[in-house]
Formats: sequence, structure tokens, C-alpha cells
Amino acid sequence: MRGPRLGQACVARALALLALGTAVPAPGGSRAALVGGDDAPLLLAAATAPGVTIAGSEPAPPAPAVATDEEQGGLLRGIRWELAPIRYWGQIAIDYRTSGSDGGGQGSQQTVSVSINGASYIWQPWFAQLRGGLGLVLARSEATDGGGTRNLGLTGSLGLSLLPISRFPSNFYLDVSDSRADGEFTGVDYRTVRFGFDQSYTPPDSSARYRLAFDQSTIRVDDAATGARGASSMASSDTVRTLRATYSRSFERQSIDAEASISTNGRDDPLGRARSQSDLVTVRHSYQPADALSIESLASLTRFDNDLPTRSGRQNLGLRTLQLSSFATWRPLPGDAWHSADHPLYLTANVRAMVLSSDNLGTQSETRSLFAGIGLNYQLLRTVRLIANTSLARFSAHSGPSTSSLTQSFGLSYAGDPIALGRFVYTHSASVSASLAKTTGADAGSRHGTNASLNHGLSRTWALGPASSFALSLGQGLSLGHGTQRSLGGGLTHSVAASWTRSTGGASRSLARVSATDSRALGAQGVDYQMVNVQVSQQQSLSRVSYWSGNLTWQGTRRRDPEEDPELLGFAPRGWTTSYGADLSYVHQRAFGVQGLRYTALLNANSFDVDRRDQGFVDAPLSNTTLAFDQRLEYRIGRLDIRLSARWARVDGKDSWVVFLRIVRAFGRF
Repeated sequence: MRGPRLGQACVARALALLALGTAVPAPGGSRAALVGGDDAPLLLAAATAPGVTIAGSEPAPPAPAVATDEEQGGLLRGIRWELAPIRYWGQIAIDYRTSGSDGGGQGSQQTVSVSINGASYIWQPWFAQLRGGLGLVLARSEATDGGGTRNLGLTGSLGLSLLPISRFPSNFYLDVSDSRADGEFTGVDYRTVRFGFDQSYTPPDSSARYRLAFDQSTIRVDDAATGARGASSMASSDTVRTLRATYSRSFERQSIDAEASISTNGRDDPLGRARSQSDLVTVRHSYQPADALSIESLASLTRFDNDLPTRSGRQNLGLRTLQLSSFATWRPLPGDAWHSADHPLYLTANVRAMVLSSDNLGTQSETRSLFAGIGLNYQLLRTVRLIANTSLARFSAHSGPSTSSLTQSFGLSYAGDPIALGRFVYTHSASVSASLAKTTGADAGSRHGTNASLNHGLSRTWALGPASSFALSLGQGLSLGHGTQRSLGGGLTHSVAASWTRSTGGASRSLARVSATDSRALGAQGVDYQMVNVQVSQQQSLSRVSYWSGNLTWQGTRRRDPEEDPELLGFAPRGWTTSYGADLSYVHQRAFGVQGLRYTALLNANSFDVDRRDQGFVDAPLSNTTLAFDQRLEYRIGRLDIRLSARWARVDGKDSWVVFLRIVRAFGRF
């Protein structure tokens, strides 16, 4: 037991040295010894006592005599500091920008920023790793109306990793950044403070894994710096906090994954402080008691609360959902009594319970639903399947009687083999089903219905050459239904899709695709729906040093439901609803024939919803850019980077522009 005790004593003395922060003279009366070359990382470590070795290292040579206990102290006997050269890196940047925006006037800004970073480890790399940095930002802003400001800011970062390759690694971080030192124009200057930790744990001799993580991001607009350029006259801040815990474990025939997260957001609003919170708890369980049987279960709890300021007070909105579900599948395997290669069979069973509650402007409501069902799928013939289902559903509202229903259905589906019609391929399928439902409660009674559908399509591919092809597909579907409480009705659907592709190896790749769907209701009830989708992408190499690429996605939809009441919905029926996303880029790596001079042009436009900070997304931006056009000239000479860029963008519905010059000199060992 002498070896382990001696090792523990050495660790204790090393940690004591770190806590005391006292340098002990090395043998011979010299100060702490510098070891390692210029490329070695910083080592701040306590040397082990004589005769003690660390697993995986060579035995240390006999140490020379050290100072006596009276000189070093009994706890520090045999311990000395060792300091290696620091691995450091950094940069000095000079920025000049002139910018303007709608209703905000014009202005210019000069910025000088300096940053230095370093990395190290304590005792051994596997024990603790350190990293940190410090920066200074000096900015001067001038407006066209003669006003101006001077601003001085500090940036920095700090990180600590404890036992990074162990079963219980810990990571702590703190980062303070300034948008003026990032080299990107966002239309408004702001500072970001982000800190958090990440702790994991894996028990010995176990497949379980635990993890706990916290992340906080605060964005604060610099009113002094932006006011001169008219971007803002009111300081604002936005803080997102997330706490996330996860657990996973695998057993012999089952596994479990659990996750719980809490996200809060507090942000400035012209009328006051807005707050929101999103909570999520999910537990997934997979179980396979037999090779032919598998069960997947899920339990989830979600909650979203939004507290918004209004001119008449505060407005509270809340939504909570609790859901429990389980899905089982049984498929006989070879060797089982029910297995047949020509007539495969599988059974399904599922149970789902849900509670949905909401609080909208003080009006509370709650609904509860329960569903259970059993399904059978049996291959009668190679092209014919038998489908049967039985389900039980129960629904109850916060106010009002509950309703229960028992539904049984039986159907046949047919999928024919593809038929060659010349150079075209014809596909067809059909299905027929009958159902019987019995309802108790407010809507008591029995209902029955029959449904039938028929689908067929035609497709062909043309080779337009050795590198390109064109494909066309047409489809048509007819559905009919008749029931106790409805007359004969259904729907007629037509679809068309055309695509063109071209590829010449790495030099060029092209794709264009257009698809359209039209669904019309037959009878008094039903919904009309139309959709058009367009996708275009291109990658083209123009020369050995230049290329361009682009992507475009556009979609339009229209929906009409005669049963919807416009007054109840709060809006009139709308026509087409469109969305799009496009990006186009051009790169020339030797602009104007100058070696190392790179020119880049970027165009981005979109109308899609983006992740927002009020929904708990820590990495979401402060503002939303829907259209931007950038041009950049970049030149590198050794460690000197020069960049000249011009940008026009639409940020939060307002147009803004900027011309930006940045000169950066890097130093240190990266």
C-alpha cells in the first residue's frame, strides 16, 4: 500500500502548491526551471517526489537533494515548480468602415483591436488544460451631422478542462466578444458575454452516460457606438439561458435515453421587458423482449410561456403538452410458426395519451385524449395486401362531456408491377376499405363508411447526351368515400414533376426540378390544395482559379376549406402563400492576375423562419437578415491579411450598406 499512498501524497502536495502560488527554489538555488522548446505548451506542474513514476511515462532519474523540511516545509518536501514556454497567439487589427441605413443617416467608424491568447496545462495534459485570451478594442465613430463618440472596450476568454480524457470530463468557459473586432458588419454594434459549463460522467463497467450542461448568452447593444450612426438610440439587451441534462443507457435488450432542458429568454422591448421560457422533458425507451418483437415508448412534457409587455399592461401566453405513447411491432422470423416467405405477416399495436392545456390572455382550456389501436398487415398475394385495424379513442374537453368511439376497419391494397409502354414506365395501385364506428357521449350513434382509391402514373427518362438527362413523371389519383353522415365525395389529384441533371465530373454539376400538385375536392365537403415547387442548383468551374455556384428553392401553396369561418379564424381567405431561399457565390482565387488576391461575391435571400432567441436558441442572431449582397477582396502576405468588402443588406426590414477595410497582423504560434 506504500505506492498508492505515496502517489496520493504527491498529488496533494502538488495541489497545495497550486493553491499557495509559492515558487520553491529548485536544487542548486536557481529559480523555477524552464523546460521544453519554443513549440512546447506552457507547463505549470508540480514535480513528483523522488522514486514516484506516472503510468505511461519513463522512470525519472534519481533527483538531486532538495532543501530540508525547515526550508521547504513538511508538506512541500520533494516538490518543485516547473514552468515551460507559453504557446501563445494573437492578432492586431485595424478597421475602417463607412455605413448607412434607412432613416439612420450615415457615418464612419475606425477601430483598432488587439488580442492575445494562450494555452497551457496543469501538472499533466490529462489532468487540467487551460486556455485564455485578452483583447482591447478602441473605436471612434463619426456621423455626417458632426457628432462623434469614442469608445474603449475589453474582450477576453477563459477556459478550463478538467480530466478531459477521463470518464468524468469537465469543461468551463467564459467569452466576452465585441462585434467591432469580429470583422463582420451586422448593422449594429454589440457586445456578447457567453459562459457555461459541460460535465459528463460515465460509471465504470457500465454503458450509462450522464451529462449536464449550462449555457448563457447575453447580447447588449452598444448605444454609444451605434447612436452616432443612427442605428439605435436606445440600449437593449437579450439574454438566453439554457440548462440541459441527458442520460442514456443500454441494456442487453433495451435502451433508454432521457433529456430535460430549460430555456429562458429576457429581452428589451420598446414597451418594457419581454420574457419567455421553454421547458422540455423527453424519455425514450426501446425494448426487444424477443427477436420478432420490438417496443418503442416515448414520454414527453413540453411547456412554453411568453410574457409580453403591451400598452395596456402585460400579456401572458402559455401552452403545455403531456404525451405518452408506445408502439409495438411483431414480425415472425424464419423458424417461427407464423413465418412465411411468400406471405409475410406483421402486427402492430400502439397506445397514445395526450393532455393539452393553454392559457391565452387569461382564458384557460384543457383537452385530454386517449387512443389505442391494433393493426394487421398480411401479404395475400405478391401484389395484394390485407390490412385490418381496430382502435378505441376517448376525447374530453375542459368544459363539456367526453366522447368515446370504437372503430374497426378492413381493407385491401393492390400495387401492380411496373409495365413498360414503349420507353415509358406505367405504374398503378388501388385500395378499398370499409369502416364501422360506434360513438358514445355527446355524439352518440353508429357510423359506417367505405372508401376507395385508384392511382396510376407514367414516367420516362431521356438521355440527352453522355453527361445529361431529363426525367418526366405524371400522376393521377382518385379517391371516393361514402358514409352515414356524408354523401358520396372524395378528391381528384393530379401531379407532374420534371427534372434535368447534368454532370461533367468535377467541372460542372447542374440540377433543375419543377413539381406541381393539384388536389380538388369532389362533393360538398373537402379541401382544395395546390402546391408548386421549384429547385435549381449549379456548380460550375470557370477556370483553374475561378468557379461559381448557386441554389434556388421556391415554393407556393394555396389551400381552401369551405368549412373554415374567416371571422372565426380572424383573417380573410388568402391566395397563394410563397416562400423562397436562394444563394449565389462567385470566387476567383487570382483576381486581376495577382497571385494570392482572392475575390468573392455572395448573394443570399430567404423568406424562411429562422431560429429566434425568444424560442431559446442560444446561437440565434440578434437581428434577422433576409437579403444580403457581399463583395470581398482578400490578400494575404505571410501573416498579414488585408480585406476590402462592400455589403448591402436588408436587416429587420430596413436597408443598410457598409464599405469595410480590415488589416490584420497575426503573431505567435497557432
